[in-house]
Amino acid sequence: MADSHGGDVLSLVALIDACIKGGLLLGTVALLGSALFRRWVAPELASGGPSSGNAHRAINAVSSVGTTADTPTASSTHSPASIARGLRGWAWVGACLVVVLSGLNLTNTLLEALGYVDGSLFADYLFTTTHGRASAVRALLAVLLAVLALLPTGRLSDVVVAVASVLMLGTFSILSHSAASGAGLPLLADLVHATAAVAWVGAIMLSATLPVWHARDRVWLAPALRRTSGLGLIAVIVLAATGVFLSVLHIPAPDALVATPYGQSLLFKVAVVLTLIGLAAFNRFQMLPDFLSGHDTASLARAMRVESVLLLVVLAATGLLTTSPPPG
Repeated sequence: MADSHGGDVLSLVALIDACIKGGLLLGTVALLGSALFRRWVAPELASGGPSSGNAHRAINAVSSVGTTADTPTASSTHSPASIARGLRGWAWVGACLVVVLSGLNLTNTLLEALGYVDGSLFADYLFTTTHGRASAVRALLAVLLAVLALLPTGRLSDVVVAVASVLMLGTFSILSHSAASGAGLPLLADLVHATAAVAWVGAIMLSATLPVWHARDRVWLAPALRRTSGLGLIAVIVLAATGVFLSVLHIPAPDALVATPYGQSLLFKVAVVLTLIGLAAFNRFQMLPDFLSGHDTASLARAMRVESVLLLVVLAATGLLTTSPPPG
């Protein structure tokens, strides 16, 4: 009975750890995805700059002559200001998740190892261990990126956001299974894998959840979706290459895929990713051309929301994967 109770406790701790890490990944996607969307994927949608002003002038010019059912009007479209507020909201929600869950992750680690935690122990672990320092740097970078989300975009701030984003993802890679395999190529592959994943998930999630799917938002939405589709294609190629490399690194033999918790978690993640790639291909080669040729936005919006849900499942599977030691 005691062994059974101990096993239940360990299982609960592992589940809590997986939930915390999954939430950390979700917060990271929300924070970095909002920056990616605002600055590179859809600057026309996310700012009130020249592109948006030109679009409004074009809409107003058409409106002065007359409108049709497919003609966007200034009053019927979502304003860039409202979309920018949505992006800032995502950035701050993501930053809060990263800060809070980074702290909870440290607390849970201490509880799992020692059975208790206090302020002095937490501070000592925070400043003297790689895990603690990486978590502290991640939290500081999250706050910096959230503050930058409130400021106007520009070349300098774009560079700062890009560097801070890569550094933030590096705080995950330095604690990953790949880091245990040694610095160099495994660590770089993990960082590139994480960057591609966050870019893809972030672009899709923001596209699916922001209020940009009104039929008359087509004038701004089309270029954003083209960029999202191109980004997704590049991300899938990068994820496939780095994923195969990391799997070979961590799985010493094929039977470990079915005989170990790590292998089983990896198989589940791969199955979801393959399903996701199929849906993404359908969206890219069927739904997006239909939308660009003038079909309604509702079908593509639904398909992208399904895609975003599957991407969230991948994040959950990744959180579970990080709690299982590789068999190698």
